[in-house]
Amino acid sequence: RKGSIRGSPVPSLLSASRRVAASESLGDVGGGDLSGRLVETLLELVLRSRIAKGTVQTQVSTTAGGILRGQCEGAVVRGEGWESPGGLMCRSLELSVGKVCLDVPALISRRSLDLTEAPEGMAAFQFTERDFGAFLCHPLMKRALIRRGLVLAKFIASSARFTQDSVEFDVAWKGYPNPVALEMKCVGEGTVQIQPRATNPSQLDDKVAKRMTRFFSGLEIDLQGVLLRFRRLKLSNYMRERTEPSPEKSSSDIIESHDRVLELDLKVIVNSLPPLDVA
Repeated sequence: RKGSIRGSPVPSLLSASRRVAASESLGDVGGGDLSGRLVETLLELVLRSRIAKGTVQTQVSTTAGGILRGQCEGAVVRGEGWESPGGLMCRSLELSVGKVCLDVPALISRRSLDLTEAPEGMAAFQFTERDFGAFLCHPLMKRALIRRGLVLAKFIASSARFTQDSVEFDVAWKGYPNPVALEMKCVGEGTVQIQPRATNPSQLDDKVAKRMTRFFSGLEIDLQGVLLRFRRLKLSNYMRERTEPSPEKSSSDIIESHDRVLELDLKVIVNSLPPLDVA
């Protein structure tokens, strides 16, 4: 799939003011240096300008010949504690794409990352209960519900709970006094199973569960230039590095928390990075 073509380019990922800031921040990768490090630095600056909180790490794989043609073999973005200006949150994320094709003149003359094709890859998000509740009620999800014809449904953010093997949440259905309590499990790549939590479910409970199963199994979100499609989900305990010093770095420096997190894997198509006013 094409991310842009000559004559109809993907908009620049850096505004004029951001380009100036990038130029002043590049240091030893300034001037005419065309390298993977230049692309990494620009990408990191772009991403930092689009999040309200969190850390950013970027890695770009290139060869000498490839970068001269505007081609990178792949790119990886990692982050911790991300929050967008519009309230999307995650404990951690990792996004990786394959071949990336860039406009070389724009990269050299303007230090701008203009895509000439749309790279594809995978993204993995880790959500806490609070993060997932915010995700369910974000305007992007509301628009996804409307596109799938679920105009009567409304997620309840405070209802998100993680058990040992399922995700629990409630859905308010317009015209009915009580929300529908549901539990969701992943039963394979691209498929979830959602069932009512009620002991004796009503017809509405069963109806909403079936509609939500189809919705999440075919979930597609347009993050203002980055298209995300559901792949799979799983629950695990959060893994983090020890904060206290240790004589040697080893597997014992990675400890398992009792905090449950939801790991959401998605397929990714990057037509452009989100704008500065990303949701």
